[in-house]
Amino acid sequence: MGCKQSRNTQNDALSLCKERKKLIEEAIASWQALATAYSGYSLSLKNIGAALGDYSQGIINYIHQSSRKSSFSFQVLNPTNESPTFNIPTSPHFLLSPILEIEEESYGSNEATESTPLIVHNQEVHSQVDREHAKVITEIMNDLDQHFLESSKNAHQISEILEAPHIGYDSRIDYSATVMRALTWNSSSEGIASDDFDIHASIGEFEERLYKELKALGTMKYEYERKVASLRIKRKGASEKAKDKDYAEVTHFCTRYIVGKDSLQFVISEIEHIRDEVLYLKLLKLIDVMARMWQSMHEHHESQLKIVINHVSGALDKVLSPIVTSQQHWERSALLWELFKEWRSQFQKLVIHQMEYIEALYRWSGLTESRTFSNSLKEELLHKPIQHLLETWKEELEKVPYDLGSHAICCFSDVIHMIMVHQEDEMNLRKKCVETSKERISCAHVHRKIVMVETSKRTLEPRELFG
Repeated sequence: MGCKQSRNTQNDALSLCKERKKLIEEAIASWQALATAYSGYSLSLKNIGAALGDYSQGIINYIHQSSRKSSFSFQVLNPTNESPTFNIPTSPHFLLSPILEIEEESYGSNEATESTPLIVHNQEVHSQVDREHAKVITEIMNDLDQHFLESSKNAHQISEILEAPHIGYDSRIDYSATVMRALTWNSSSEGIASDDFDIHASIGEFEERLYKELKALGTMKYEYERKVASLRIKRKGASEKAKDKDYAEVTHFCTRYIVGKDSLQFVISEIEHIRDEVLYLKLLKLIDVMARMWQSMHEHHESQLKIVINHVSGALDKVLSPIVTSQQHWERSALLWELFKEWRSQFQKLVIHQMEYIEALYRWSGLTESRTFSNSLKEELLHKPIQHLLETWKEELEKVPYDLGSHAICCFSDVIHMIMVHQEDEMNLRKKCVETSKERISCAHVHRKIVMVETSKRTLEPRELFG
């Protein structure tokens, strides 16, 4: 009966240890994914700022090119001494048409001469206004880009704390040995919390070692109990030599069991030490930096909102020259749309992996306080600070309205996609207009040939009659 109860207790302990090992592996994976998400989020902010600058630069280049083309076209279309050229047909049927054409063209020439200075003046005013607006747009986009860049730097600080440059758990590396060296030379938390090893991977290695030693200890205990039972049976009628041999084997198993149990308790103590003295302090630092990062990001995004409200609506609505969409404009819009989708994706990953990490670590921390592995009942009844921290962190994260931020990014992405659709429609219509214009020119060319043939026929008819 006692052996059966002992075996059940051993199985429960192994199951609990296996669950702990699984949870810490999930926490390690979530930690690595969270570090990658913060790094990607930081890169997305930086790329969006640069893409906005490229997008605005395309508008500014078009304004400058339009201004130069306008001034050049008016220089060409305003000749000083140019006499009209007339094509007078020789057919008697058209004898009166040259007189009418001369009068109409003379009148139109005088009217054009009088209106040309006014048109040129208006175009110069428009070009000057466009250049001023181009300067305003440049300043606005530079300010928005700067705020995105500063936000990106804040997010990058988090990725450094999350050890993004050297994340990864390798089962071939004995992280526990590194921890043991750190504990041997310096038992303070400052000596452990260094970048020489990953804290989570160290805990994972200790959990793996705990599971193996607990399993070996269970097997050893079973062999010890079997030897003791065999010794009791053989004690009657056995020789002294056989008794001494069996007794030596039992003593050897007992010594090994005691050493294994002490080693097991040592591993448990080290896990608790890293949990309470290293991981807890690291999480406190992480929470503090995260709070300052999101506060700084909030301030930068508020500044961007003020820029948009105070300047962009007034600056862009008053741009006089219509902007013709080019392939380059469309490509920059498409790039901006892709970057905003990536920004939203990284934001969602950031939220999901943070929740997964806190959940896995919270459950693991709860299991480490189980009576099966606690050093005393008093420690089991008192919640450790890390457990209270994780519980509070988990509750506060559930209250944060992440959907609002994700929806806001999605709405802006939809606006950019709508601009892309309109730009694509515009380019297709312009392409269709070009094709129609080519067809019209071709038809006009054919028509001119027909007119020339008919004119030549009508010219020859009077000559044949009077000839």
